Amino acid sequence: MHAIVQPADRADPPDPDDVILFAKARLASYKVPKTVEFIDVIPRSDAMKLSRSAFVAERDGPDGDAGAGVGPVPAGT
Repeated sequence: MHAIVQPADRADPPDPDDVILFAKARLASYKVPKTVEFIDVIPRSDAMKLSRSAFVAERDGPDGDAGAGVGPVPAGT
């Protein structure tokens, strides 16, 4: 499982281990993320739902390379 997080304070994002501990306290074990990725803004539609197409396009980059310049932050680093 992988978590993508938009921190409330971009200048001081939470520690990835803290995000995982937060999830462990509230989610079933199989839903707890193993890695955490911080992004500046989660793309949303006019209805404030996740805009999956914009999200995928942003992650693929301009040349269509999946995950270009984006990577998870493993816990404990």
